[in-house]
Amino acid sequence: MSRPVDLPRVRAALARLDRVAFEHPDTRPMTEPDLEDLEGLMADTMIRIPVQLAERADELIPMLDKRRDLLAWGRLSRAAVVRIALERGLSDLERELVPVELAAEEGGTYGQD
Repeated sequence: MSRPVDLPRVRAALARLDRVAFEHPDTRPMTEPDLEDLEGLMADTMIRIPVQLAERADELIPMLDKRRDLLAWGRLSRAAVVRIALERGLSDLERELVPVELAAEEGGTYGQD
């Protein structure tokens, strides 16, 4: 059962955020990037994911939304959660595979259990 949205509170919160963004313009790029700022930094990639993964990503949004260290990702949406998961997954794969690749180049077995 969902709660009704308190529009006056939402409008007041948005007004406070606008005031903070105006008073502290250095924070604006974190919360509202300009498209020109992102040009060259983002690649368009369309992927299809199973419904279960999309649902899992959606379930993480409220939990991740509380994390201030993730503000740089912008408004948390399914796409942002998938980007965070992709970043972390690729980092894990790199940590796992790079030592194995280096060991293979050197003829050793470092990192292979």
